[in-house]
Amino acid sequence: MEITKNLREILSGLDDDEEFLKHIANHLSEIKKKSLYVNESLCCRCNLCYKECPIDAIERAKVKKAVKIKDNCVKCEICAKTCPVDAILVLEGKINVEGWNVKYNIEKKEVMKRKIRLKNYIFNDEVCGKCGICAMVCPTKAIKVVRKKSFSVNLDLCIACGACEEQCPKKAVKVERELGEIYKEGYMEVNKIPV
Repeated sequence: MEITKNLREILSGLDDDEEFLKHIANHLSEIKKKSLYVNESLCCRCNLCYKECPIDAIERAKVKKAVKIKDNCVKCEICAKTCPVDAILVLEGKINVEGWNVKYNIEKKEVMKRKIRLKNYIFNDEVCGKCGICAMVCPTKAIKVVRKKSFSVNLDLCIACGACEEQCPKKAVKVERELGEIYKEGYMEVNKIPV
């Protein structure tokens, strides 16, 4: 998506000479910024992103509240690569000044998803209160609950996200899964100088 705004309009609140401001603006280099955004309506409250974040930059989800990315995020994208329901978007923005126009370009960056595989699904019927919270948070509708009566899960639909385990108030569900490697896009070399 590209948005264009007039530079005169943007700079209208400044008291400096218009030509001087244009000169400064034209000598600015391209500005690039990466942002991560949580689509709250897609978040299944599994908290995989919260658990996998290496710097504690994600606020844990609750039944009625999606995860939140904190200000200390370093944009490593591990959360987006791990999210099983694509609720975390990586957005790349660029700003260019061309003449009297400022162009904003925002694009969604595609990320390589890591694999999540169900190893075992353990359900404790004696502990389960049949409240239905697990069915409410299940993104694939693999869980069916008749309130206060029955629980069933279709393991063919289960994506091993663990939202049911994470949000179950009685801890009646245990999801054992295998998480694949995180796809890395590039590397950094450090010049080590002997001391």
